[in-house]
Amino acid sequence: MQRKLQNAVWVLIVLLGLYILYRGLIIAKESRVLQRIPGIAGIERALESMALKTHMPGFAFAWQGDEYPDSWVDMVLQEIFPLYSYAEEAAKELPDIESRLEYDLMMELEGKTEEWASRAEEATDKAQGQAESGTETTGGGQSEAQSEDQSETQGDGRQEEMNGGSRSGVQESNPMGEQGNSQSETQDGSLLQILPRDPAREPVTVLDEASLRDYNYLLNNFFAVDPSTTPLESQINYDSLMSRDLSLTTDNSKPQILIYHTHSQEAFIDSVEGDVNDTIVGVGNRLTEILTDTYGYNVIHHTQVYDMIDGELDRNRAYTLAAPDIQQILDENPSIEVVIDLHRDGVDGHKFVKEIDGKPTAQIMFFNGLSRTARNGEIDYLPNPYIEDNLAFSFQLQLKAAQHYPGWTRNIYLQSLRYNLHMRPKSLLIESGTQLNTVEEELNAMEVLADILNQVLRGG
Repeated sequence: MQRKLQNAVWVLIVLLGLYILYRGLIIAKESRVLQRIPGIAGIERALESMALKTHMPGFAFAWQGDEYPDSWVDMVLQEIFPLYSYAEEAAKELPDIESRLEYDLMMELEGKTEEWASRAEEATDKAQGQAESGTETTGGGQSEAQSEDQSETQGDGRQEEMNGGSRSGVQESNPMGEQGNSQSETQDGSLLQILPRDPAREPVTVLDEASLRDYNYLLNNFFAVDPSTTPLESQINYDSLMSRDLSLTTDNSKPQILIYHTHSQEAFIDSVEGDVNDTIVGVGNRLTEILTDTYGYNVIHHTQVYDMIDGELDRNRAYTLAAPDIQQILDENPSIEVVIDLHRDGVDGHKFVKEIDGKPTAQIMFFNGLSRTARNGEIDYLPNPYIEDNLAFSFQLQLKAAQHYPGWTRNIYLQSLRYNLHMRPKSLLIESGTQLNTVEEELNAMEVLADILNQVLRGG
């Protein structure tokens, strides 16, 4: 009995000693003071190397690296499981942030948006059913102009090729009074009429302002925040966003709106190579045409190329190259109040489309730069005095879309940089569809975009 007690005591002493050694290594690893003592920092690595040589001698021989890796576990996994190594390398080579936009987060947030949109559509259908049975509802339904509105299709229906080869790349519109009618050709050559939609019409979906005043609800249902930045709570405030009057103060006797494309080479799944009308520039032509001919605005469409260097696609300096030209146009035309940088998003395996008025329509996303990083705060070298105005403009458009076209817009995306949104209070960066959308879907989207722009700019 005495011998058994002695053996048990020795076992406890050994276990206690191993625990003390283990805790000592943990403390040495976490303590900055102890790590400065020569030899202490190498104990963990020596033990890992001993374990490697003992349990995986073949791997230890194959590695024989000169520099000790930051993560011993990562090193082992990379060598044992090639797929792990491939996945890590692929992650390092992801496309630029505008193309990927942290889409794991985006898909999660847009799932909530789709669920919310479905509920809104169900409520709308119910309200319309009540209206048909003689019960008055708060939602207005579609206007006569909406039911008659049709989209311009591909081919002969596209606007004539713009002056893309000129140095300035600027096209100025000819407004037709307060509101005109835009006529386009279909593929069979027949003319159709794009009628203006009443900016004061009743929304098809009524939103709960009490919910919109809740910070978390507003953030989660209307915004998507990139991990690179953190918005201030004061910036995501319903009353503040809605308090800004964004209606135009200038008449159409002078330019009011500027449309341009930092990435002019963005095209679509059925684009004809070499046809500029099949790119985002052609989509900009369509938006210019509708804003001018249907709604009566004075629009400049700037078509200069900034993402081609020596004949090769290069977007690394596109925003830097575009900035002085855009600033020059604004200096020469101080009457311009709205600046739109129109893009096409790029997402592997995704297209964004919704049926509106019976037509397949590319979904759009408003993109805002906050000049603020999550780690270091404000970016002093990228000042933007109009961040709150930019956000208000995007949000008021987003709200109009939610009221009249629920589920059409994706969440407003917030990123850390500036993206040349600092030149006017009413500046927008818009992503329309993806590389998998068709040209027709993109052109259809411009009719809806022009409508909600008109609603906000008319003060509706």
